[in-house]
Amino acid sequence: MIVAKKIWVVCVLVLLGMYVQASAHEYYLMPDKFTATVGEKFTVDHKNGMRFKGNTYPWITKWNIRSEAWQNGAGVKVFGKEK
Repeated sequence: MIVAKKIWVVCVLVLLGMYVQASAHEYYLMPDKFTATVGEKFTVDHKNGMRFKGNTYPWITKWNIRSEAWQNGAGVKVFGKEK
């Protein structure tokens, strides 16, 4: 009887776990423009939120060990506005 009760509880918990969707926050970089000419500078914001709606976080050099932009196999160092 006790074993059957435990199995029933486990089954209910598994079914609930399958039914409930997990939601998580996204971390992404959002540029102020999506097309730029060669050599043109543009701003990229650090964002944290859900479904591409979220808070903007500042660039703090101490927090960024290394930031690079990659294009055609070559990396270019990226600096914050303070440089």
